[in-house]
Amino acid sequence: LLYSEDASAVINAKSDIQTAVIPFGIVSIAEEAFTDHYSLTSAEIPASVQRIGARAFRNCHALVSAVIPEGVTVIEAETFKGCDSLQSVQLPDSVTVIGQDAFSGCSKLRELVLPEHLREIGSYAFSDCAQLTSVSIPAGVTAVGTGASLNCRSLAAVSIPPGVKSIGILAFQGCPHLKCVNAPSSAAAGGAEKISGGNRVIQHGLPSGNVWKDLLANQRNRFTEGIVYNDDRTTVVGAQKELQSVCIPEGITRIAENAFSHCEQLRDVTIPNSVTEIGKNAFKCCISLKNVILPDSIVNIGEGAFRQCSSLRSVKLPINLTVISKEMFSECVNLSAIEIPDGIMSIEDGAFRHCFCLKTLTIPNNIGNIGKDAFSSCTDLFLKDMF
Repeated sequence: LLYSEDASAVINAKSDIQTAVIPFGIVSIAEEAFTDHYSLTSAEIPASVQRIGARAFRNCHALVSAVIPEGVTVIEAETFKGCDSLQSVQLPDSVTVIGQDAFSGCSKLRELVLPEHLREIGSYAFSDCAQLTSVSIPAGVTAVGTGASLNCRSLAAVSIPPGVKSIGILAFQGCPHLKCVNAPSSAAAGGAEKISGGNRVIQHGLPSGNVWKDLLANQRNRFTEGIVYNDDRTTVVGAQKELQSVCIPEGITRIAENAFSHCEQLRDVTIPNSVTEIGKNAFKCCISLKNVILPDSIVNIGEGAFRQCSSLRSVKLPINLTVISKEMFSECVNLSAIEIPDGIMSIEDGAFRHCFCLKTLTIPNNIGNIGKDAFSSCTDLFLKDMF
């Protein structure tokens, strides 16, 4: 194991490690500490650990079980994402938040007991957990994120407590065996729009006229050809993960945060001239996306919008864009061609980090800021006309 300078954190490990025994006294496991350690079968985490960073165990395909110690309060984004051999996880009562994609793709996970002090379940937290059969949400939870249990194909029953005020769109879509949803009339938002992915939903204990039934009745207006819109159909807010091609209709002005995140089969996107903004992580991990043409109407693109689009090869940025935001193209490992318009004033931290195939880039003369690690690991990159 590799430790931080003050020996308080595990920051990395040998790539072929099979068993990680973390010594007592370590207080944190850093972000991506064990990411892509495909041989790791077990990790002993001591009681001294209080934080486990985002993506800490992502894609540890051989990891079978995990016990999280008391004191850890957040299961951060993508902590166990893609751990497709993971069968059991023990979460302590101290956990209050399960982050975005925390257990996404844990296809062998059958059961997960959620801690009683849990308050929030992030977007896609349990998506693609194909063998998960039931979810009982603790009484303290107030929000269930977008696509929280998307494509949990064995999920048969869900119990949602009265304190839940918000259920994200597509929260239970793609769950063909889901037959029983116990939910309060207080729950609002889009979770019921496509709650089972089919037509056989039995809802128990729901008062007549509640928001769930209203949302079901409104399904046709907000869910079209695999794309989910907001109420006035000006914003794309979500999408089916199985989409391969998308043509966003004219009149849409915004693509929301995480709207197409992890649409891993998406190859082609057509964006109309009416769109002015693309939100944070909007196309993150669209690993099949090869080419993107961004219309000149776009003036703002959020952080990480195309992060980890590993098949993306070329991009033409809109002429009205002034900032290339943090990690916008980070880990686009095949990106080889990008046109940067003259109006760009700032390239923020990690914007092109790990873009290994990027070789030549023309930087506008009037650029005022190039952030930390903006071109980190771009080993063959030659910057032209810089200043």
